[in-house]
Amino acid sequence: MLYFLFQHIFIGVLSGVTVSFIVVGWYGGLDVIEHGIIRFIIAWWGHAPLNYARFLDYAAEELNFLQKVGGGYVFIHRYLLEHFAEIAVEKGYVTPQGD
Repeated sequence: MLYFLFQHIFIGVLSGVTVSFIVVGWYGGLDVIEHGIIRFIIAWWGHAPLNYARFLDYAAEELNFLQKVGGGYVFIHRYLLEHFAEIAVEKGYVTPQGD
């Protein structure tokens, strides 16, 4: 009798966990996991720091390259933006765009 009860409890818990993983994955959970993996790979390759928000805050507050605007950042001057864009084109990271 006790074994029968534990067996059904185990099946219920296992079913609940399985269904919850499917539901979370379906409603954005896989996107969160994918985002974390991509951030880790980019940091592993040395293209960006793992804590990107701290890096952007440092560039805005200490280096004065960026200005925080709402939830994002903009370059403090258009020439600085064009300089970094030119470097990215020269290294082949992006293709040149027309104005």
